[in-house]
Amino acid sequence: MTNDELFDLLSFEDELESVQIISETELEGSAVFISAELSYPGEKMNVPFIHYEGKDWLFTPGDWQSLPAVFDESVIEDIVWRVNGTEQEAIMFEGLPMLAPWVDEINDPYKFRREQRKRLGRSLKEAREDLGLSLRDVENNTGINKSVISRTEGGRANTTIDTINELADFYGYRMDLVKK
Repeated sequence: MTNDELFDLLSFEDELESVQIISETELEGSAVFISAELSYPGEKMNVPFIHYEGKDWLFTPGDWQSLPAVFDESVIEDIVWRVNGTEQEAIMFEGLPMLAPWVDEINDPYKFRREQRKRLGRSLKEAREDLGLSLRDVENNTGINKSVISRTEGGRANTTIDTINELADFYGYRMDLVKK
């Protein structure tokens, strides 16, 4: 996994600025235990994750603040794991967090939301690039931080409607509600 791939999977973390993978340990069942440094405005923290090959979600600790200062895969069973920072708690099966059998990941509302953010982000990026504008150009003209613009374009941020509307307006577009 790359830093960018992990960053994308952490799109539910609104204030996240960057991700640096510290270590990855292969586990049984096509799982990887990842230790990463997360950077937020004014602070950094080390957090463990478990990701299963081919999945667009990952298990995150239920309470990041209660983590030990140093951890490795030996802490897996001591952590309450949740899916993508939601309240959907994992069940422990053979020492690893798993989705309960009644959870249908195809109908996962968080997956739908992520897909919609990515679709909107691609549209905003295409509009910006069609105008030949860099992220810095847009930041200088709108006052919207280029990291917010980048995360919005990548579908990694749950950006406010006001910000999206301001970007659309700057690109010469308007937002409309269109029936499916």
